[in-house]
Order: sequence, then C-alpha cells, then structure tokens
Amino acid sequence: MHNNFTSFSQLDLLAPSDSVNTTRFMWVTRIVGALIVMNVIDGLFTLFWVHSDIAQEANPLMALLISIHPVLFITLKMALVHLGCILLIRYYYKMLSLVSLAIAFSVYWMLLMYHGAAVWFDGV
Repeated sequence: MHNNFTSFSQLDLLAPSDSVNTTRFMWVTRIVGALIVMNVIDGLFTLFWVHSDIAQEANPLMALLISIHPVLFITLKMALVHLGCILLIRYYYKMLSLVSLAIAFSVYWMLLMYHGAAVWFDGV
C-alpha cells in the first residue's frame, strides 16, 4: 500500500505558499511566541505583586480570579492570550492582524519594563 502523505507540514493549512508570505508567517509566529512568553512572565509578576500586597490587579475580572485561586487566574489569562494569538496567526496576511500584533507586543514589552523597573528600583 502506497501512502502519498509525506509529512505533517502538508496538513498545515496556515502555511503560506510564496516566499514573501513565508517570511511574514515566520516573523508572525516568532512574535506570537514572544507574546506567549511575555504573558506568562506578566502573570507571574502579577501574582507576586498581588500576593505580596504591593499592588492590586487593575482588571476586575482578573482580580476576582486571583482572589478565588491563582491557578484559575493564570489558566484564564493563558487561554485568552492563546485564543488571541491563534486569531493573529490565522489572519497573518491581513494588515489589521499585523498592526494588532505590533500593538500587543509593544504593550507587553512596556508592561514587562514596568515590572522590571519596579524590581530594580524598589529592590523587591
């Protein structure tokens, strides 16, 4: 029995066909990966600040989740960001997706700089 299936990459419906889109797709997936890592770091810093009574969560829904259980907070935070990242990757060829990705990356980067500055200058 001969199977025409050669690799799992053939199943990737998101993969682009030309070199310009391949490069864009590669960059989008790398930036999305960075967003996911920054989301985890932000969540851990948030838990640290909130449980140390140094800060409060500004988002009322997330503040409620932290008060119920930290794992619930991290789980929902990760799930929401992952869903957003799936949409960004799915529509990587649309300008709105690229602009949204740039904004999300910039906001997370500034937020992590804020966390870092708090650690550096406050000596926590």
